[in-house]
Amino acid sequence: WHCHGAIMVINMRGLAFLVVFLPSIAWCLKGHHQQQETHISIVVDDDATSVGAAPPAPYHLQTNWLDQPIGIDFINPRFTWLLTHTARVQQQKAYTIQVSNDTSFSSSSSWVYTSASSVPAVTYAGPALTSDTSYYWRVKWTDATGASSDWSETASFDTGLLNPASDWSAGQWIGAPSQQANNNIFRKTFQVTTLPARARVYVSGIGYNEVYINGVRVGDAYLDPGWTTYNRRVLYSTYDVTTLLHTGTNCIGVMVGHGWYATTEAREPNGPRSLILQLQARTASTSPSATLVASDTTWSSAQGPIIYDHIYNGETYDARLEIPDWTNPNYTQNSAWSPAAKVAAPGGVLAAQNIPPVRKQLEIKPIAITNPQSGVYVLDFGQNFAGFCLLSVKGPAGSNVTLRHAEVLQHSGNGMIYTDNLRSAKATDVYILKGDTNGESYHPRFTYHGFRYVEFTSSSSSIVPTLSSLTGWHIHSDVPQTGTISFASSSPLLNMIQHNVIWGQRSNLMSVPTDCDQRDERKGWMGDAFLSAEEALHNFDMPAFYAHFLSLMEDDQEGGWGVPDTVPWTFGSNPGDPAWGAAYPGILYWVWKYRGDVDLLKTHYSKVKVYIDGMTKSAQSSGLHNMYYNYGDWVPPPPAPMCNSHLTASWAYLASLQQFVEIARAIGNTQDYVFYSNLSKSWFDEFNWAFFDGPQSVYDTGLQSAQVLPMSIGIVPPTELVYVADNLLNDIYNHSVHLTTGISGTKYLFLILTELGRNDVALQLAENVDYPSFGYMAVNNIEPATTFWELWDTPFEGPGMNSRNHIMFGSISDWFYKALAGIMSNDAYGAGGYTNVNIEPPNVVSGLLAVNATFLTQNGNITSNWERSGGSATCGQAADNHVLTLDCGSVGSSGVISDISFASYGTPGGYCTQYHATQACALNITSIVRQACVGKTSCSFNTSVATFGQDPCQGTFKRAYVQAVCSQASRPQFSLQTSIPVGSVGNVHFPRLDVSNWAISESGNIIWQNGKFIPNAAVGVTSGVQTAQAITFQIGSGAYSFSGQGTPGQLACAYADEKASAVISCPSGQTITCISFASFGVPSGSCGSYAQSATCHVGYSKAFVERLCLGQNSCSVLATTDNFGEDPCYGTVKHLAIQAVCAM
Repeated sequence: WHCHGAIMVINMRGLAFLVVFLPSIAWCLKGHHQQQETHISIVVDDDATSVGAAPPAPYHLQTNWLDQPIGIDFINPRFTWLLTHTARVQQQKAYTIQVSNDTSFSSSSSWVYTSASSVPAVTYAGPALTSDTSYYWRVKWTDATGASSDWSETASFDTGLLNPASDWSAGQWIGAPSQQANNNIFRKTFQVTTLPARARVYVSGIGYNEVYINGVRVGDAYLDPGWTTYNRRVLYSTYDVTTLLHTGTNCIGVMVGHGWYATTEAREPNGPRSLILQLQARTASTSPSATLVASDTTWSSAQGPIIYDHIYNGETYDARLEIPDWTNPNYTQNSAWSPAAKVAAPGGVLAAQNIPPVRKQLEIKPIAITNPQSGVYVLDFGQNFAGFCLLSVKGPAGSNVTLRHAEVLQHSGNGMIYTDNLRSAKATDVYILKGDTNGESYHPRFTYHGFRYVEFTSSSSSIVPTLSSLTGWHIHSDVPQTGTISFASSSPLLNMIQHNVIWGQRSNLMSVPTDCDQRDERKGWMGDAFLSAEEALHNFDMPAFYAHFLSLMEDDQEGGWGVPDTVPWTFGSNPGDPAWGAAYPGILYWVWKYRGDVDLLKTHYSKVKVYIDGMTKSAQSSGLHNMYYNYGDWVPPPPAPMCNSHLTASWAYLASLQQFVEIARAIGNTQDYVFYSNLSKSWFDEFNWAFFDGPQSVYDTGLQSAQVLPMSIGIVPPTELVYVADNLLNDIYNHSVHLTTGISGTKYLFLILTELGRNDVALQLAENVDYPSFGYMAVNNIEPATTFWELWDTPFEGPGMNSRNHIMFGSISDWFYKALAGIMSNDAYGAGGYTNVNIEPPNVVSGLLAVNATFLTQNGNITSNWERSGGSATCGQAADNHVLTLDCGSVGSSGVISDISFASYGTPGGYCTQYHATQACALNITSIVRQACVGKTSCSFNTSVATFGQDPCQGTFKRAYVQAVCSQASRPQFSLQTSIPVGSVGNVHFPRLDVSNWAISESGNIIWQNGKFIPNAAVGVTSGVQTAQAITFQIGSGAYSFSGQGTPGQLACAYADEKASAVISCPSGQTITCISFASFGVPSGSCGSYAQSATCHVGYSKAFVERLCLGQNSCSVLATTDNFGEDPCYGTVKHLAIQAVCAM
């Protein structure tokens, strides 16, 4: 090749590189070779894609969203998998799946299917599955270059008993021999002549059960099986017991508790504890399934050591009544045993428990122990959670230990637990010792509690607890946490709020999504489930759990159209409140939107359509102005009134209708899509006629919820939208930037503010620490919360309805992911699964400096990790009698404090660059701080009445917030690491942050400079476009690292008297990118440190000026009451002050 040259094609990361080697002419001319001509011909085929190296095999294989499930009863199960690739811009071009009943995949009944689909999921369409059979499957895929992977690791699933009428023919429902007998343990011996190759126990013991074989507990589930409407559906569990059997005599035992089925609560189904069981075995994997043992009247029953159990009240366990070895085959029964009786079946169809069971998730050690009264000890676990305690104790036989559970201590300060809010629930476990000198241990089996504190008392003075006496067991449905979001050190408060969401959600996943975990309720309240669903889908692996819950909703339609307030239906009405019934279409819709499960849409489509039709008839009968309701926008913060409940109910109906329209589009039902789309639009005029006050440009009386709910469904007339938004902001400002919303309004308030471009206001609401706010729940000095409260003002409310662990306000976490991490779906209408993603960090200059987030979608994890540094503002805040420090070095400045732009002592709110003083309790301390700090690189001072000269809050809690301007600040920097899963694409919105002339690189390659996109600079980044708020790049799948550095924007200010114009002008080539301050009234201060009057200002001045000026090189604003919509100063002299940022 030295003289002829050579051409090589190299494939790297999915891209083909053409390398041409030219001959050394000098070397050739020396006679080494005679060359007459040199011809080089290069042909590039744009359509040709070279085959790359084999991609990694699929992973995270699930069957109906479950890992290796045993005993499912889906006739056509759905298989899903995830993909990864070392190259960017990849998608699944094709896949092949194999399903077989043998691990070699050689069976004649195997199913092999190849598809060109890009979706990493398929529904089984092979030979009919048989009951009680193990199946195996694997999958491989072809990437965008045509390269194919190896087979995945083999996944498995077991079918349960697919034909309930015939497959359960061997087992009978059995129970205690009489209603008076408290027999709760059942046993049976049976013979095994040949060890089976495969053995499964199918069992339903209701309320709850535990199974034992030959002295070994089977499985690790608690509160099993899950709660249902028992006359419609009864769940059974399946266990692999192959290794627990031996030849000869074996013994199976079952302990049964009351649970929700056999409870003494009058409002619940009331039946005896009952049991049905079959043990099926195969001598070889291909041999027929045979019944080794089944429940019938040959079983024996007796009273076990659990002498009382109740879901609310707790459990009493008398260890003296334990029967050693009762589940071993060599145990000899005595007269305490009597034959089990055949009992009536509960009525519902026996169905497999196709959800993860409740399991122990964490062990929690107490952090403190106190002795508030003689013989009374209180252990503090430091965290409110759902579960129970493992007790370790030693003492005399017959003595007892009583454990009472509570969420909080009494406010009186006496150290005793507070249980009034549990209402009738006793939440008490009693253990009676047997006197084992080696010590004893106990935990409940058929109850659970919601608690942080445990009161420990004993009948024996010799039993004194220590921190090691109790270990908390946190239990919940075993849905793994698949999403995380943190705010690093830039917002400990937001981290705390997210922590409270996670613990609140975990504690309320008990086979159904419950409202609370502690009092005499714990129901599947549909409103709570509806409003927390998106939060849960961000944080946990929820599709299997929600698919089951949707089936329970279908059960409770009771043959009509209605969906009840609670599911299973044990409380409330049916049909329920429209905002509660909205959970049926809503949860179905969101599972599809997040995880792309179209099969689930098809399964429930007809039933949801029945619900929508029933709601439509009801609305047509009453009119929207009189739409029925039960609860409305539940529990707004006092003294705020509740939003018009007819409006809330009408909104819920129309929101459900809109979701159903898109569902019809997704499954391809064009006829329904057209019909219901037109039906939805036909309601717009009536809704606005019923609730919109045209002259005032507000819905109803102007409450925040009344504005955000119509805005969330796009029903506001386009010409009125800007005024409705202004009035929403005005109401927020008039409440000192606090919310007045109930559970429905709260979910949508934050999302609407983001849509309006007011993440600054939303973040201020989220970071408030005074009442009412999420921060107040977390950091108040009366009872700081570690989960979410039911009421905004919990410490001051009575016990009637005052849970400290309610998840219904946890919807704020959904906003964290969407707005603060910036991860939002960009899927086309009628598409789901987050296959098209927006990564859009907030364009907010605030104290929030970093966010790290990831969550699981149809194609895999989406990640957004961003960090901001540099800038000119440094802030400090401190509680009363603490040291407040300002430091320019903290923002990368080598200069000094040149000015104090905000300083208040009292109860200020907001966040850095957006601090504000309250109307009632604020002292302007700017001049004092200026004197102490200007000209210094850093300064510190004590926050106290002595320092500032007066007490603005009459002795109550105070704090100081200060914001300073540093000279010679470092250049602003922003970095973003994001990952998009294989098969998805994204748009990365790099926020401009009021910065000029960004230079942006991706993995070290400059992709944006001097206001222009640099094509082909980074693999996978295909375009870049600048808008007023962001620079947007289109990307394919893969991991990306963006970083940018810019120049701070220039400050531009304007000031005008009433009826004059305030004019803002930017330098040539720059536009107004931010209005950092605007006040019409009597503002004070100077450019860079304007401040609004506490009593004389128009709250939405900033919003009005933004509409006129953002994106303009210059703008003029006339300072009149006509422009700003009101006279804030009742006829006195007014002024307009505006502070803007100009940037390229």
